[in-house]
Amino acid sequence: MRFRFGYVSNAVTLWEASPAKSLTFARYSKLAKEERKEALLRTTKANLVNTLRTLYFAIAHDIPLYRFSSSIVPLATHPEVRWDFMTLFHKEFLEIGKLVKRHGLRVSFHPNQFTLFTSPKPSITENAVIDMTYHYQMLEAMKLDKEGYMNIHVGGVRR
Repeated sequence: MRFRFGYVSNAVTLWEASPAKSLTFARYSKLAKEERKEALLRTTKANLVNTLRTLYFAIAHDIPLYRFSSSIVPLATHPEVRWDFMTLFHKEFLEIGKLVKRHGLRVSFHPNQFTLFTSPKPSITENAVIDMTYHYQMLEAMKLDKEGYMNIHVGGVRR
């Protein structure tokens, strides 16, 4: 049996390298309209740069598995914010994908525990589809949609 270890999104020994910097809707809403897009762009750019930094760290330390942060793009699935991050960051996503392929890394996403397809509530299932589409779009933008993995929660006990 062969074991391959990896880690989730953040290499804690890298300084200021979180690929999951956030911008909450509450904070976003308090910004002036002209500042909102800039905050989204700045945070997403930082997360993509830090994703690359973390991947280079993994490669340098012979760590073959990496789970991307689900928070790379802040507010990507929020119904009042949805924005075209794919066009704006096309180059950065491609760069990440090329690096992953060049070094043969195994990568994945793991949407949060609220991404449930088995909920009896239609709104939860609809949100799960939106969230999975967001994750798949990122894999697709990286050209990793054939080799990347997605781990999902499939349900629980219903009483």
